[in-house]
Amino acid sequence: MKFKSTWVLLTVLILIAAYYIVDESIRITSDRDRRDSKKMLPYGRSEIDRFVLVNQYNDRIELEREETEWMIVSPVRTDAAQSTIDALLTQLLPGHKLELFAGVTDLSLYGLEDPYATLIFHPVNGDRPDTLFVGDKTPTSTSCYVRIGVSDTVLIVREMTHNVVNKSLYHLRDKNFLYIPSSTIDSFRIVDDTHSRTLSRTITGWRMSESGIWADKVLVESYLSDLTLAIIWGFAREDLDSLGIYGLDPPSGEISIFQAGEEIRISFGARDGNQVHATRTGIDKVLLLEEKIFSILDWTLDEMRSKNLSFFEPADVIEIICDFPNRTITLLREPSGWSTSDIPVELEKPLNILRMIKAARFESFIEKLDDGPSGSEGAFSLRITLKGSGGEQIEKITFYSTPSGLEEASSVSTGMRGKIASGKRMEIERYLDSF
Repeated sequence: MKFKSTWVLLTVLILIAAYYIVDESIRITSDRDRRDSKKMLPYGRSEIDRFVLVNQYNDRIELEREETEWMIVSPVRTDAAQSTIDALLTQLLPGHKLELFAGVTDLSLYGLEDPYATLIFHPVNGDRPDTLFVGDKTPTSTSCYVRIGVSDTVLIVREMTHNVVNKSLYHLRDKNFLYIPSSTIDSFRIVDDTHSRTLSRTITGWRMSESGIWADKVLVESYLSDLTLAIIWGFAREDLDSLGIYGLDPPSGEISIFQAGEEIRISFGARDGNQVHATRTGIDKVLLLEEKIFSILDWTLDEMRSKNLSFFEPADVIEIICDFPNRTITLLREPSGWSTSDIPVELEKPLNILRMIKAARFESFIEKLDDGPSGSEGAFSLRITLKGSGGEQIEKITFYSTPSGLEEASSVSTGMRGKIASGKRMEIERYLDSF
């Protein structure tokens, strides 16, 4: 009897569980059906491979997905702005209906007689395309009235606003000027009517190939950063015909960028307000760029020249020899650390000397020392020689005493003698006195 009661109880529990499972399944299905009924279209952005936008200016822009990338195929064939297209489609598809008005006979009441914009979506499954007509804004929100195809039902869709569909060809096309990081540029050449200069990257900085003069690293790398991050502000012409009217035949100047053996040539033409016309290898169009990209052609040699007193890599330095007129301090780096006269010194002290030298800058140049500073040093107050692991000289910096009291210095790495900031030599000398 007890065994029979247990089976009865178990059967009841199974029936109750089955009821709740079925009920929950019905609820989930009902919720899903309710959500689906609120969708404007039955697919998302990944389920279309082509769409058309006719904007408020009656411009018809057609886009197609080619593998994973979107391309503009009309009115010109060009790369699309992938992030812009993805954001646009994510916002529009599938769309969520807030309200609907069935049996509408006068579309003009909703701005749908002459729509603000039209969207045509082509699903990848081959179904017929869906055409959406976008009308006026609603009186109480930024949402718009929407009509799908020839339906007499007018929808209010949460995501559909004039701002979303207010797009021109410029908005939808790719506007990146270059696709490379500035750190990968090996060298570049500047050419204008009067000169050609090539600057090459070294471990330490940038050097002018023709003269061996060091270039201002901050100036060069700031410009290359602006260049590689530049945005195309306009497309003045969709081909390379009639370049003369844009000042590009011949160009007023050119830059050639070299990266891993590849050359990208940029030609600059006439200015247009605060922009400049340009062409670029790989883009068969006349572009408009921000005028500051053109500024490199205005650089003078003095502006380009680095004011750094010295160029070396601290990690390469094994020996620091500091000569005064009446004494010498030698610092030697060994596996166990730095020492002077076999007496260990704090690691930071030699490194601080190297930092102070690296931070020193010329205020102005006096002369170029073609044979190195040793040929015309005159009286010196301090000479610092840096050597590498094989005993080779990496650098020699000389500070001079002058009758006028001005502080001057020269270095082998720059091959220049010039004025330096007042007090810089004394700062280094006082620090050396602590050894």
